[in-house]
Amino acid sequence: MHFARYGRQWLAPRITISETIFAGLMFAMGVVTLVAILTSTPDDRLDIYFLGLLAGGLLWGVLGAFTMPPAFSGGASPSAPLYRR
Repeated sequence: MHFARYGRQWLAPRITISETIFAGLMFAMGVVTLVAILTSTPDDRLDIYFLGLLAGGLLWGVLGAFTMPPAFSGGASPSAPLYRR
């Protein structure tokens, strides 16, 4: 499919306040996980289940961190049209 025929149209995501709150919670979980990494003891770092929990928490935190900025930029408001010219 050739996208040149669409001209200057672009897709604007519609991010609602509930999605922004959920992304904020995921980001906060990532921050808490980062603090847990910094304050863990050497014995904690040998526990495979603890390391899995940390890896999962960091991944969810990164996902939340990348989801939040479009909600606060001007182009991603819930009232924005799907396509703009």
